[in-house]
Amino acid sequence: MFSALYWSVSWSLHRSPTERQAEQFGEGLDCAAAIGLQRQLQHCREQLQGSRLRRARSHYLYFDHFRHLGRNSAIIPKKGNQVARLCDLYLDGGQALHGHSPNGVTARLKNVMSRGLYSVLPGGIEQEGHLRALLSRLFPHMQDFRLYHSLAYMELFQKDFSVAQLLCFRQSAGISLWRPLSPEAQQNLASCPFTLPVPALSTLPLPYLILSHRDSEAARLPPSDICSPIQMEALIQAFGRTESLLLAETNPTPSKVTYGNQTLEELRRTAAQLPNWHQDGIYLYRQGAETRSGTGETAYTEYTRLWQQFFEHGFLLPPNPWAPVLFPPTLLQKDDPTRLNSEGKKLQRLLDRTGEN
Repeated sequence: MFSALYWSVSWSLHRSPTERQAEQFGEGLDCAAAIGLQRQLQHCREQLQGSRLRRARSHYLYFDHFRHLGRNSAIIPKKGNQVARLCDLYLDGGQALHGHSPNGVTARLKNVMSRGLYSVLPGGIEQEGHLRALLSRLFPHMQDFRLYHSLAYMELFQKDFSVAQLLCFRQSAGISLWRPLSPEAQQNLASCPFTLPVPALSTLPLPYLILSHRDSEAARLPPSDICSPIQMEALIQAFGRTESLLLAETNPTPSKVTYGNQTLEELRRTAAQLPNWHQDGIYLYRQGAETRSGTGETAYTEYTRLWQQFFEHGFLLPPNPWAPVLFPPTLLQKDDPTRLNSEGKKLQRLLDRTGEN
């Protein structure tokens, strides 16, 4: 859902970088930044084009041979099957926190699909109750919620709301973007009347979930759109796994391989010391590309170089710097989570070299 937003908003707003389009951001991108973003997305698409995505497992993506890279590239195996493996640091905008093939999700969704419940039809009262119970535990101050197939409702209902601004700054016109294990997002829960949580599940297109924390505001929201049972089941799986994730992360043990692992925290701190990077819990954000200071195009040019550098070493950064970077637990040794595995050490060396440049 959010990865599609990152791409669609980028392309729709910047097909032709004019002042009119730049103004849609309010305090967002200037024209120079719009040009830079367009070039970055084009570069990203060209690098991935022409190579078939074979499968996605855990926190890795497997492609056929990339035509833009030589056979001596670091991500092309020297022997056997010529499949390029990328360690995904994008994770679908944070939705694939549990990896691209979390255990049990396929079976639960197939159970709903086997009954032919694809259509957008009313009748999911039991599922709605289950989802409400999950959300009440995750967000104790929630008064009500709505499900929408489009955020156009919020653009009409909430004055000055901008989807692009929400993605850039994680907050827009009283609506905050919530991600699990983000201290900034947790603080915004108290200050913003509405919250748009990111579901930690990357499966099929999901409806947007809007939480209201005040009774007076909840009554003003338009009614929810009707969602299909399979979409409701996916949301239940997403937030059920988010609840499990938070329980695991808040009760860590030295033997657990989790996002909050101290070894990964040290790696994030190393990355956060690089120019223009900001850490928010388990997330890293690139800063500077969304400013109106006239340096936007330069910032995107720098990000394009960084994206290419990581890509050539087998790491996939987000297609644009608005989306968070995540270091997955698969960078740790399974038998000793206090140490990085070979992939993690390679990323550490890459970060060190990037900091020296």
